[in-house]
Amino acid sequence: MTSSPLKLSTCVVHLDGRRVDRGDDTLYLSHQEASLLAHLASQAGNAVEREVLFREVLGYTSGANSRALDAAIRRLRQKIEADPSKPTHLLTVYGVGYRLRTSDPAPTRAGLGSFPQWTDAFMGRDELVRTVLEELEEHPLLTLQGPGGVGKTRLACEVLTSWCEANAGATIHLVTVHPTANDAAIASAVVRALALEAREDPSHTVEVALQAQPRALVLDGAEVAVPAVARLVSQWIANIEHSRIVVTSRERLATARERVLWIPPLERTAAAALLRERATAARGGRPWTEHDDPELLQIVARLDGLPLALELAASRAPVFTADQLRLRLADSFEILKRTTPIGPTHHSALQATVAWSWDLLDARERAVLLRLSILEGPFPIETAEALVDAEQTLQIVSDLVAKSLLQPIDGHGRLRMLDTIRAFVRSQAATSPEADTAALERLAAIAHRVPLAPVDRLEGATRALDSGLHTAVHAVLAALQDCPDARQAIVLAEQGRMLLEGEERTRIAIAAVPALIRVGTAMDIERWLRVLLRLDPEDSQLQADLHFAIGRLLQSDRRSDAEAIQHLTRAAELSEGPSRLPILSQLARALLGMDALHDARQVCEHALQLAVHGTLWHARAQAILGSLVLFQEFDLERSNALLLQSASTLRALGNDWAHAATLTHLVELREFEGRLVDAIELAGQCAAMAAHMGCSRTLMHARLQACRPCLTLGRWEEGIERGKQAIRLGERTRHLEVVCKARIVLAEIHSHRTGRHLEALEALQEVLDEANGIVTPGLVAEIHMVRVRVAWQADDTRSVREIVSEMMTSTPHDDPPLHLARTHTTRALALARYDPTQAAESLERAAAHMAELHSDSPMLRAEWHLAAGAIGHHTGEQSDARRHVSRAQILLSELKLGPDSPLGRRMQALRQALD
Repeated sequence: MTSSPLKLSTCVVHLDGRRVDRGDDTLYLSHQEASLLAHLASQAGNAVEREVLFREVLGYTSGANSRALDAAIRRLRQKIEADPSKPTHLLTVYGVGYRLRTSDPAPTRAGLGSFPQWTDAFMGRDELVRTVLEELEEHPLLTLQGPGGVGKTRLACEVLTSWCEANAGATIHLVTVHPTANDAAIASAVVRALALEAREDPSHTVEVALQAQPRALVLDGAEVAVPAVARLVSQWIANIEHSRIVVTSRERLATARERVLWIPPLERTAAAALLRERATAARGGRPWTEHDDPELLQIVARLDGLPLALELAASRAPVFTADQLRLRLADSFEILKRTTPIGPTHHSALQATVAWSWDLLDARERAVLLRLSILEGPFPIETAEALVDAEQTLQIVSDLVAKSLLQPIDGHGRLRMLDTIRAFVRSQAATSPEADTAALERLAAIAHRVPLAPVDRLEGATRALDSGLHTAVHAVLAALQDCPDARQAIVLAEQGRMLLEGEERTRIAIAAVPALIRVGTAMDIERWLRVLLRLDPEDSQLQADLHFAIGRLLQSDRRSDAEAIQHLTRAAELSEGPSRLPILSQLARALLGMDALHDARQVCEHALQLAVHGTLWHARAQAILGSLVLFQEFDLERSNALLLQSASTLRALGNDWAHAATLTHLVELREFEGRLVDAIELAGQCAAMAAHMGCSRTLMHARLQACRPCLTLGRWEEGIERGKQAIRLGERTRHLEVVCKARIVLAEIHSHRTGRHLEALEALQEVLDEANGIVTPGLVAEIHMVRVRVAWQADDTRSVREIVSEMMTSTPHDDPPLHLARTHTTRALALARYDPTQAAESLERAAAHMAELHSDSPMLRAEWHLAAGAIGHHTGEQSDARRHVSRAQILLSELKLGPDSPLGRRMQALRQALD
């Protein structure tokens, strides 16, 4: 049966023939594009979730290749839309998925009175618009409450436009409340907006007009005259039935019959889409590239998802790249201004918007807000009480919440201040008398309550607080050194920097670096790096501390490893004696991450000579050396001894952070030993420790390390979940290598789980393109090996040969024997059915490299025997092939790998071919 053509305003689509007729032009759809369009057409007018399209049309989960759907939608728009950059039929429903609209959008809005006109699209609020419309059905007075710049005015007008369309003859009128207005002035302004005849009592005139016919009235910016607006609307809504009043305010009216809706900032995905769309328009239709996505997400986070801030940032897109804009916003919001004023003054610049709220506060509220502005992230009400220590603190804090300057984030008494508000409030601190001795005492008191090991050192420093500023500095430094909660440590450091000066401020800033590394958010790290770079140390030890701190911060972004090594090397040169130990430990980790194994080993051995046995830095050096022994010599016994001794020492010292980092090395060892279940359990323990400490970097690595054993064991769903968790953490901390590794594993799982090998190859090619020139050669070689295995499963001869060629040219000859053995074994398996001669040559090389190893790897041996069996099968040596398959089966039994595992499947396929 032939389906009817899909008729759009721009074209006619014949889904059966996969043909698009556009006037005299004929375009053709791919099978995937046609299936996607047919599915959307079957739900025409309704939003279809991304996950549904991934599963029912593309046939796999979104975690395997998150851009496949976006690419297909982009291609479809190019074929069916008049202007793909401004689609009218294939629409994005932000935060949900996509919707196909078969009819033309309404060209104009009906029922407009004194009402502003917007020419750009209203984005990211579909669900909220529906909610507000539902509330308007029941309530004649609705207050949209939220912080400045959240988009209350635009939302009110968009909602009432829809309401007027549903209520024939209704008109919309907007009145901005003036700060000096009284009851009569506000009523007179409404009379003018409604185009009514002026009378002696303007308020009564408005009341009669609202009763006479349906009208929609927006009172914008009511926070400047809450009592007057409350009195007027109470009178007006008493008897109206068909009219509606919507108030936008940063503070509720607290009047009868008022329905209040809190308007939150845009969620991350919708905010990024708004920023991208507005920036594209500002750049004359030239969009930022997909490579800018991480920067866009950081800009969104920095601007709290506020639509006004995002639009002001997008107006700078013609001048700045996304990365340049991100860097400027990391330190200041000064550039967020309109070059041409539009609308109210407080909408022309982000700082003016916050200043509008600031000017409405009394002296006590400003003082409390100044103190609370030094708290980063969510904080409990008890912290606010300890820091402020003012009479009626709870009442003042409640008032600040009511005025949208603080936001409750859960039901347990926790609050947060938007970064945009905090930045403005801090800018007012220079003229404030709040940095006094009393503030220092409260700071030390907060530090005193942080749980520590040992606690007595901090208690002693706090008891001696009356000796002055120096002791307060030591109290904070002691808290920072061992604070188990990384976020709380950063809060303490911010408080110290706000209240201290000179060298004390420098020492606090440097001491906060370990906490920043543990939390690992890119915005925190970059902001703190700028703080450090502005410091001007005089002595060599302080300069060494600065180089060390900057090196650690740069190391958190793997794209800056080379620069981090330069700073760490310089710090080691400037330091003397035991003070070099933490620097050497960090330098060894950086070198290990860059695959500079020889240099890393030299640094570790030097650290072991300087450190006293059983101390923190001796144990850290042992852990790194244990990992180096594993990769360089593959001496499993010695690596195990070093790592277990390091873990035991760190556990005894009570250093959970370093202990968890050592466990990540042990997970790698257990995987190479073939103890895959133990590796997964150990990674779980490590993840639990990291989550308890708030250490997102260690948690990210633990999640990643659980992926590959799950893949090897055939535990697909568990591997996918761990991989997605690692990707989310890696994207948040901008750790590209972790994201790449997780995507590699997910692609291979997708290949085995669904049999869609070509899609997995596309995903791996995408990872390779993004990682090229940024991640280490070792990871590039790993990508090639996985690509070869997937192409081999797909029986894609051309791809196998091309990838093998790339793999061999990108593999350094001085790689450790373990890496070379794995590379040649993979190459032998790939070429077994295509070029048995070259495959046998690679197998011999793999055997030679395996002989160089100090220990035996059952996993590597099983892979080697399977490759040898495949070569024997394709060369006609059936007896040799069966012998190798039998040995591989014994090894897989020892490894507890069942028939559903990748190696088990490979063995079963080879056995069936031999039979």
